[in-house]
Amino acid sequence: MSLPMALQAGVRRGLRTGIASVRSRLAAGVLDAGLSSVATFATGIYASRFLDPHELGGYALIFSATVVSAILPTQLIFVPAETAAVAQPMGIRRRLLLHTSAQGIWITLVAALLVPGAAVVVPGSVPRAAVYALAMTATLNAFVTPIQDHVRRMLHVAGLSWWAAAVSALRVLLVILTIVGAPLFSLPGAWVPFGALAVGNALSILLALAVAMRADVEARSSVVPAQALVRGGGWLLIVGLLAPATAFIVGSIVAHVAGAESLGYAEACRQVGQPLFVFASGLSSVLGPRLTEAAQRHDAKSASHHERAFLVLMMAVSVPYIVLTAHSWTWNPLSHVLPNAYAISGLIAVTLVANLVNGLNFSQRAELLGAGEFTDLARTELAGNVVRTAIAATAGASRSFAIPVGLVALAAYRWLSFSRTLRRYYAPVAERTQQSPVATLA
Repeated sequence: MSLPMALQAGVRRGLRTGIASVRSRLAAGVLDAGLSSVATFATGIYASRFLDPHELGGYALIFSATVVSAILPTQLIFVPAETAAVAQPMGIRRRLLLHTSAQGIWITLVAALLVPGAAVVVPGSVPRAAVYALAMTATLNAFVTPIQDHVRRMLHVAGLSWWAAAVSALRVLLVILTIVGAPLFSLPGAWVPFGALAVGNALSILLALAVAMRADVEARSSVVPAQALVRGGGWLLIVGLLAPATAFIVGSIVAHVAGAESLGYAEACRQVGQPLFVFASGLSSVLGPRLTEAAQRHDAKSASHHERAFLVLMMAVSVPYIVLTAHSWTWNPLSHVLPNAYAISGLIAVTLVANLVNGLNFSQRAELLGAGEFTDLARTELAGNVVRTAIAATAGASRSFAIPVGLVALAAYRWLSFSRTLRRYYAPVAERTQQSPVATLA
């Protein structure tokens, strides 16, 4: 074989290996997100079946508070640390996990201690004993969840996506064992959902730390100081807080205007729609870093390629799932598992569409992070969530529908604004490419 032919054969083998690696990591990323969702879904099913609609409304409000709490360490410390890790050699990234996790512990603790404050806005129709149980266990879960999410994302960044999936698998096992074992201790139902998640998150973190410690290289010199991460995460915090904070405000409005029961029905629908959001998270865990990197290089062609892959894969899974679960019929197992989600005609269908369109925003957001367009991200989130809150104010008439309709409006506004920003960001590169004779000859 001549040298050129040997070179071509080597290139082809390299391409096949690279494609296989991407497919493997994509499968692992989706599996990781799916398994992580199974744990949350299991506790959601438990809550929907064993809490009455009023208690379920209280659960929904406190769940929203835990999401808001998680944003503080995630956006101030963890996401900036993950973004910085992408710039490091692959061999160092695994070891960085140990240092970045430690950097976020204190702010995670402080944020978790804010969760019990959500009990103040829970309507009086929810039993106080249930509110106390939910608030206490949610606080514990709010401390360990952001750390567990971070170590899994760092494993993806380090090219160890299958280990991330293993961490999620362990979490699922621990959550299910806790749920099954709860009756042995005669625990009231309100202690179980967040309590099981706290156990699963806390113990599965240990596996990720053990994987990180297997790295031989020392990464301390590559750690970005916490102060620098906080400065860089300021805009990310604003962006990250707006949506979950609005979700909490919207839930509070619906609970007080339309009643905790209406919020409970919307929460049951959210459980059915959650797999779509989780699948989008899984795609984002693998394709998101590639979109971020493409934006950092001003590589519009690569970004467009990965955006199309995201869209095609998202629709390929979402459309059949919506067809299967949008109505209560014989072939829909969830209508039997979560009957409260199908109590109001049409509510589940609108919720599924809301989760689909919000999942599609993930790819654009990853690009904007790479482009450094934090200000536009913040403006978009602010305006879109103002619209979402205004729709919640109609809950007296729209009842449970105020929540998913507001999410659809938010996703539509994001898409319009993100698209406009990205066109402006890539436009100078496109113009230079058209005007460059070298680029034309190439």
